[in-house]
Amino acid sequence: AQALRNTARSTWLKHWPHVSIFLKQDGAGPLDLTLMLMYIYQMYPGKKWYLLVHDDTFIYTQNLLCELRNNQDRGK
Repeated sequence: AQALRNTARSTWLKHWPHVSIFLKQDGAGPLDLTLMLMYIYQMYPGKKWYLLVHDDTFIYTQNLLCELRNNQDRGK
């Protein structure tokens, strides 16, 4: 688990300044997701967007930023 975290921090994660990493534990359930969301909101209050992804998700940054801008323009 620590190796995964270190790899992420030394590669793509260095481009995102406000990131929290959560590792799935055996038996994790809906309460864990609720606690995770509460923690994220406490760590980064007032942010307009929160993005939750799995470690094997590839994000096209330019597409993501464009979509967020489009949603903002539409008042979402």
